[in-house]
Amino acid sequence: MDKRGSIWWLTCILWLSVGLTCVQGAPRLGRAVIAGLEGTATARLPNDEFRLEEGMALSHGHAIQTEKDSSVCALLTPGALLCIQANSRVELTDLQHVTQGLPGPGKPEIGRVSLYLERGAILVDAVGSEGLDLVVTRNPEVLVRASDARFIVARIAGGWRVIVERGRIQFGGPGEAREVEPGHTLAVSVRDGEYEAEVSAGIGGRRDYTFRICRELFPSLSPFAADWDWQGLDQVAGVLAGRSDIVMVTRPNEALDVSPTTRQQGLRAASIPSDRTLGGGDADGVRRRVEMWRWYHDAGTMRGVNYLPRTAVNSTEMWQDATFDPETIDEELSWAYNSGLNSVRVYLQYLVWQNNPDAFIKRLDRVLALAASHDLTVVPVLFDDYSPRGRDPYLGPQEPAVAGVYNSQWTPSPGHACVTDREAWPELDRYVKSVIGSFKSDSRILFWDLYSDAGRSDMGKKSLPLLYAAFDWAHSIRPSQPLTAGISAYLDGAANRSIMERSDIITFSGSNHLADLEALLATALLYGRPVICTGWLNRNRGMTFEQVLPMLSRQRVGWYHWGLVAGKSQLHVPEGGDSEAWQQAILKPDGHAYDADEIRAIREFEFQEF
Repeated sequence: MDKRGSIWWLTCILWLSVGLTCVQGAPRLGRAVIAGLEGTATARLPNDEFRLEEGMALSHGHAIQTEKDSSVCALLTPGALLCIQANSRVELTDLQHVTQGLPGPGKPEIGRVSLYLERGAILVDAVGSEGLDLVVTRNPEVLVRASDARFIVARIAGGWRVIVERGRIQFGGPGEAREVEPGHTLAVSVRDGEYEAEVSAGIGGRRDYTFRICRELFPSLSPFAADWDWQGLDQVAGVLAGRSDIVMVTRPNEALDVSPTTRQQGLRAASIPSDRTLGGGDADGVRRRVEMWRWYHDAGTMRGVNYLPRTAVNSTEMWQDATFDPETIDEELSWAYNSGLNSVRVYLQYLVWQNNPDAFIKRLDRVLALAASHDLTVVPVLFDDYSPRGRDPYLGPQEPAVAGVYNSQWTPSPGHACVTDREAWPELDRYVKSVIGSFKSDSRILFWDLYSDAGRSDMGKKSLPLLYAAFDWAHSIRPSQPLTAGISAYLDGAANRSIMERSDIITFSGSNHLADLEALLATALLYGRPVICTGWLNRNRGMTFEQVLPMLSRQRVGWYHWGLVAGKSQLHVPEGGDSEAWQQAILKPDGHAYDADEIRAIREFEFQEF
């Protein structure tokens, strides 16, 4: 990572720490997630400057500056889309949720957005965000206030022009205020110290504001400069407001259709007629998205847990013969079902498979049978990078948990040494094909998670070649279940984009702070595929059932929280040991609930109706 990248991460850590304070005692901060970027653009704080990358999450206080060859499209998590034209500078002066905690019944969906436009042109779309207090300022001369509206503000010939496309805005200059209706343009100028403002019917000069990056991200806008029926942005606004679960976003690599149906049939979908409303004419991408949404609908509301039995300290101890414990697994899975859960996500261990592939497959089949007996589906995870003590996996007796230390003996799969050792890859290839091939049409498996936490524990981009290879190996088996790998906070925007392009469904996890989860979710939604959160829950950082479930319900996102029963892995022990509250896990070793209200929330969780 270069110096500017390091500075950016430090900046984000500082802002996220501020966001945590807001969760606990003040309005929460929003984020500006960079959804699209063309050319070179930078973000600035008073004492720092760094280049923008797709997927970055900025907060208020940052100023975005584009150059003559660049433009930016950003999703504002408080509820708006911001497109910034070339040669512009916009400061995010306020991005806040005004309610305490997450929005819910009777609470506003979003809060405040304030932008200071120093120069250039911006398009702001807040359609579908009723109740939003959205303000654009430029010294005393210009003040635009809007809610549930779409408009352009641009600097022209020494003055300012405000074009209202949808909804209404209020404009207030020195000593006066007026309302500007859709289809009208407000021209503002200061001549000889005198303030002048004129409203005219019609949208003038619209070809001057093409906002090309938005057109490329949302192809249903095309041609953007001439077509003012902006259905693409309506779809985005619908997602942000919880009214729609599909945003059709075409990416170049989606033409390489690898959806389950196509894998099984061995043919392409070229015969599907192109439809502008279903992905801009990309027939293969349309088939893939439609198929995955049908699968997601049929799968129902996912309420899951990342599962490790209380008698295992890590995945090796769960799966190897001497410590495999089907009696405890059976008991705990019955507790999971009684708690309202309907799926479990389990980490496999390559080293155990390598030691005895046939025995490993039989044990996995036994777990699938036990889960099915309790009406639970299973999501196997083949690879992961998490290594809290910097150790690779090993066979035999595992070291006991370090007293009072969270997840102290976890080891990755296949181990960091294997990830970068190409000579080990032929055996990793056989592992992927053996496991997936044994269950490729098994309805007990909901989907395959090929790689979790890629890049974590200082692996960075070193994990990407194996991750990409795992997709190739899995595709060759042609499984009926969807394939995915999680987007990762430990990778940059380009790497995460390549992961999403290869995935049938989009998955992500985060348990650091609530703001992290919101930013990752906003990024995941861009691809117009079903989104599943495969890891969350950190009571000591505001990631509670009360805070998170309403957000996931509103966005219709399935989920898997961390930890079922407090046991040898010690997921319930707070990292840092500075709190009496459990960090993760929901059941005590005897099966009783840690918090009965949480169990009630799980049982009652459903996706919000439109």
